[in-house]
Parts: sequence; C-alpha cells; structure tokens
Amino acid sequence: MIDERSELVARPRQVPGPNPRHVNRDEQLDHAVKVVLGSGTNHVVAFGGLPGIGKTTTARELAHRVGDHYPDGQLFAELDGGANWAGSESQILKEFLLALGDRPEDIPDRLEARRSRYREKTTGSRLLVFLDRAVTASQIRTLTPGAGRSLIIVTEARRATDLSEGGVTVYELDRLSDEAALELLTRIVGAARIAAEPTAADDIVALCDNMPFAIAIVGSMIGRSATFPMAAMATTLRQDSRRYTKLSLVEVFDTALTSLSSAARRCYRLLGLDVHSGIVGLPAVAAALEMPEDKAYEAMVELVEVFLVGERADGRYEACEAVRLHAKHVTDGPQRERDAEAKRMLAHYHRMVVAAIAGMAPARPWAGLLFPAMVVSAAFDRVADGHEWLRIEHRNILAAAGHAFRSGDYELVRQWAVLLWPFYEKDKDLDGLFTLLQLGIKASAEPGSTAVASLLHTQQGYRCYWLRDLDAAEESLRAAVQPAREAKPKAVARQLEASALEGLGLVLLARGRIIEALDVLRHNHKLAVKIKDPRRIALAMLHLAKAEPAELALPRLEQARSLFVRLPSEESENLAKVDMVRGRKLLEQRDFREAVEALKAPLSVMRERRRWFDVGEILVALGDAASGLNDPVQAEERYRDALATFNGLGFAELVTQMHGRITALHGMPE
Repeated sequence: MIDERSELVARPRQVPGPNPRHVNRDEQLDHAVKVVLGSGTNHVVAFGGLPGIGKTTTARELAHRVGDHYPDGQLFAELDGGANWAGSESQILKEFLLALGDRPEDIPDRLEARRSRYREKTTGSRLLVFLDRAVTASQIRTLTPGAGRSLIIVTEARRATDLSEGGVTVYELDRLSDEAALELLTRIVGAARIAAEPTAADDIVALCDNMPFAIAIVGSMIGRSATFPMAAMATTLRQDSRRYTKLSLVEVFDTALTSLSSAARRCYRLLGLDVHSGIVGLPAVAAALEMPEDKAYEAMVELVEVFLVGERADGRYEACEAVRLHAKHVTDGPQRERDAEAKRMLAHYHRMVVAAIAGMAPARPWAGLLFPAMVVSAAFDRVADGHEWLRIEHRNILAAAGHAFRSGDYELVRQWAVLLWPFYEKDKDLDGLFTLLQLGIKASAEPGSTAVASLLHTQQGYRCYWLRDLDAAEESLRAAVQPAREAKPKAVARQLEASALEGLGLVLLARGRIIEALDVLRHNHKLAVKIKDPRRIALAMLHLAKAEPAELALPRLEQARSLFVRLPSEESENLAKVDMVRGRKLLEQRDFREAVEALKAPLSVMRERRRWFDVGEILVALGDAASGLNDPVQAEERYRDALATFNGLGFAELVTQMHGRITALHGMPE
C-alpha cells in the first residue's frame, strides 16, 4: 500500500549556503528569526522588492541563521525559470519527494496525488523549504509541507504571497543604506582601495543607486585590476549615465560589457537566446559559438567574475532574467550571426537527445519507421548517463523545442515529440510530456506528417488515460485512428492503427462500454496478426481477453501466456497482467478460491515493480473474492488497502467506489 511508505527517510540539504557579501539586512532578519522561532505552526517568510535588490541573498542568510532549527531537512526550488521554462509545481513536487527518500517508481503521476503524498510525508516535520522567485500564491500553497512546524522562505519574482492566510510575514526590501552600500563595495575591492579613494568610492555607490547587484558588478570590474583607479570607473559611469544621474541595471550591464573580452561578450550575447532556459552547460555554449570548450570555459569564468552569471553545483551557468533581457538586446554583431548561434545550439541539443534516447529505448520502432533518415551522431558511455543528461537538461529541451517551433523547424519538433516519449514516461513528467506533445501535434499539421500526427495523438491519449482523464483520452485516441489509416506505407499504417486501437479499447473498457471495447480490441487483434509481431499479438490477446466473457477469455489468456514465455525479452510484468486478468475472469465464473490463488503472484510482482494502480485493482479483485466467500472481515481489509492505494494516487472516483463497497459489506452476514 502507498500509505505504508509515508515515513521521512531522507534529510536533504539543498539550500545554498549564505552569500559572503551579504550586508545590512539585520533589522528584517532579526525580526524574521524571532517570528519563525516563536511560531508553533508552519510559517511563510516572503521577501519582495526590485530586481537586484538582494532578495535571494537575504533569504539565504535567513536560512543559514535558522537552519539548525529544522532538523528534518532543507528543500530548494527555483519557481520562475523565465518565460521560456515550461516547468511546473508537479515536477518540483516530484523532485522534493525524491529528495525526501521516495523512489521514482513510488511517485504518482497526477499533481493532486503528488501534493497529497508530499503533505502526508511531511506532516509533523520541521522542514525548511526555500522557494526562489515565486510567481503565484498557488505555487506557494502547493509546495507548502503538511501541518507541522516547517519554515517556508519565499523570494518573489512577482507579487505572489497570499496575505489572507495566517502564518505569513512579508518583508519589502529597499535599497541599501549608504553605509551598507559602501560596506559591500569594501568587501569586494578591499579596504585599502576604499581608503585610498574614499570620494570615488562614495560616487560609485551613489551612481549604482545603492543597489546590491549593481555594486557587485561594478566592484568586480574594479577588483579585476589592482591598478585601475576607482576615480576612472566613476568617470566612466558618469559618462554612461549622462553625468551624475543614478544608473539603471541596464546601464550597469552596458558598462560591465566594456570590461569583457570579445569571447566573453559573445557568451553574454548567447544568454539572450530563447533556445535555452537561462541555465546553460559548457558543451552547449561551445557548440553554439564554434569555440573550443577550454576557451568557452575561460569566457564564462569572466562572466562569473563580474556577477553576470552564476556557476551552479552541476557545473552549468545560470543567468537571471534581468541579464537575459539585457543580453537579448545587445547589438554586437549582425542578427544573422545570432541566428546561426541559436541554430548551432539547437543542433547540439538535437544530437544529445537522439543519442540519449537511442540508448534508453533501442527496441522502440518509431524512429526507424517515421524518421528513417535520422542519424545518431553522438553516444553516451552508459544508458544511465543519457538518462541523467535528459533529466538535467529537461528545461532546456522544452525551451529548445519551443524555439524550434517558433522558427519553423517543425521536423525537429515532431522528432522530439516522438523520441522523448520513453524519457517522460519513465520520469513521470507528464506536464513536460504534454507541452512537447502539444507542440508536436501542431507541427504535424503540415502536409506529409499524417503518420507522426497519428502517433502523437495516440501518445497524448495514453497520457490522459494514465491521468484517468478518460474523456480527453478517448478524444485523442479517436483522433489518431483516421490519420493512421491514411499513413504510408501500409506496414507503418497498420502499426499506427493497432497502437491507437489498443489504447482506445482500454479507455472504452475503463468507461464501462464493454461492447464497443470488444469491437475495437478484436480489430486490434486482427491487425496484430497481420503485422506478425509476436509480442504485439500477445498484448492484443491480453487486452481482448479483458473485454470477453470468461469462457472465451480464459483460453485466450493461456495463448497469450504461451507467446510471452517464448519471447526473448523479459516479460514478467506482462505475465503478471495475464494472471491478473485471469483472476478477474475466474471471479466472473464465481470460482472465488481459484481466483484468489491466481491473484497472489501478480500482487507480489506489481508491488515489487511499484505498479500501484495495478496493485489497487488486484486488491479490489481480492476483496470481491473474499466477499464472494462470505468473509466480510477479509473483504473490508482488502478494500481499505485498495482505498489507501487509490487515495495515494489521487483517484477520487475510485476512492468513492471503495467507500461504497465497504459500506455495502456491513449488510453482509458475519
């Protein structure tokens, strides 16, 4: 049962350490420490203010000061990756659950189920949850732990905190005081240089408008040369800002660019492209600029040194949204050069995606059937390495797919929407899958893309089926059938139609429309026989048996078992499904004891494989068998186990059905 696994088994420490250049927010921090340590319930502390005002630095300082009071762990999430990131609370909840000790196969697919699992797992805990760059109040509510004494620290990219709820403290950060601004500059350039040019130092912090981000960038430019006079920097800033006026961040960025090498400026301009999410790795930068990686590294280090990008723990580089917006409008070089860089970065991501998927799903036929000219030009040493690359780069993959669609590279979008299915299925990132499938379906509206359109509608239908959105699943799968029949050549058309009909039959079964399901699944079986693929035939038999009466289904299941056993691939899960359906059909024949025996082995397999929906269905069947054997105590135990499983998966309708079965039991004789 899912609720057997709710204990906290990991103590993550994800929050970055304090920024050594933090200065003078002691008034707000002292108050915040007093508030949160005096709170007996979950408490939200939010920091708002202008971009570059120091929200994240102040929030990290608070986390450092109170972190020891939250022994159950620290979680960290970046909520606003910019306009090009199709991230979601669902994906962040998955990452939180993994950090808290869940295995990937334990994590449910649906947002509601993940939220329920997260709150159940964290109830009674003392966690520190850091939500950086929140955009909406809904994000904060979704990622707040269960009832306990946890601290949720929020930095707001836009006004996000809901003040109508209790347990919320909001601090609006203003510019640094003159003293704090000078202290920050001193920490960067050193006390000796400040003492040597005190007037120039005062001018610089004033020109930077006492903004921490601006002071950090300008101070870093000064610090890069021990002989460059601060007075000369002040003169430069005055010239750039039309004499004695305060600088905007844009003007600070312009000034910073003048101190960079040509290679670093090219890297900076790359940050403004929409082909990535704002977090880029060195190989992608080097590929886009046609630059050796060691030279690209030196250039990116320059950007790090002047605070235009930050280096992440995974070795990639991250630019804030303000930097990306500025970089987008940098006019160094012609537009065709920028377009060429974007094209090369997209090509890099494509090579890596193709290589990763080639290792993950070598037997999947669709790449060869639909994209016969596609070439695998890169390789990972291990399958796990390719999977890890996809996991790390998933934001960039979606950003790059969006760029490709906007640029009219519809073939690449179609290829990714087909190829990446195994990754998103395995990682249970159904939101990312939805984003990519929607792009792929739109890109398949072009003439000549009928076959791909069919497959993408089928994939979308299965996604909806897993989420139990059966209306949408049926609509998508029906939309897949006709283009499948129109596809060329005929061998591909049969494969596509069979896949669509298989999914449609399962959806109709789930909706209780048995006669329609039977007709569809019979057609699917005929197609499987024509295709002459033993595994497809075995699966078609298995699914058809689900809709047939027991006297037809039981011998068909034995045929399916015989085919699965002879296959060279590992088929223990499908063999368990054969026994699972066999148990149900024995129930239809009121052979309750034999049904119980048939269901024992698949229950063990599905629990071992963490296939929790199948576990729930087997538990229901075992409850029905116990009820048929006039054992209401055993039946109720099975139904309650099934109820807990479906509740953990977020299937409210099935939970209601279990309550109904339990209620009905109380009318049975003891």
